[in-house]
Amino acid sequence: MGNNLKIRKFSDQYHALRIMFENPDETAKDWFFSEIAERADKENPNDKRYYNAIYQIGLKLKAFQINDYFITTRQSVKITPKYLS
Repeated sequence: MGNNLKIRKFSDQYHALRIMFENPDETAKDWFFSEIAERADKENPNDKRYYNAIYQIGLKLKAFQINDYFITTRQSVKITPKYLS
């Protein structure tokens, strides 16, 4: 039985991952946090929320010894290509 990463439904973490994975053709691209924020909440976009969400997901992944799932900058995130197949 595999390990499960717990993400609360409709949280910022949930929406960040939902947006990044909803279109398989876009999963590998560089995602700007402002773009994720705009797609998640058009009326009140806040890119810092999604920067923090990705950071928190990264911390959860470290518990499973996955230290390099995301490549992040202050403005963007990308999934490390070795995890995309």
